[in-house]
Amino acid sequence: VFANVLVVPLESVVNSEGQNFVFVVDEGRAHRRLVGIQERIGEWAIIDADLAPGEKVVIRGSSNLTDGTQVELIV
Repeated sequence: VFANVLVVPLESVVNSEGQNFVFVVDEGRAHRRLVGIQERIGEWAIIDADLAPGEKVVIRGSSNLTDGTQVELIV
């Protein structure tokens, strides 16, 4: 049982040059945020990251983004 953890779809985590990161959307742009993967559970990842409640994480197409790319939120 886990409490107070951040869980994201594993496909939202991008690995580049030995670093794991997710993209967080702020004012219509995707920004890279370093994360640590604590545990993988099926298609999900428990991550260690500096994310605030309510921040939007890109869950599809992350591997096609670069820092600062303009994105459109689909909810």
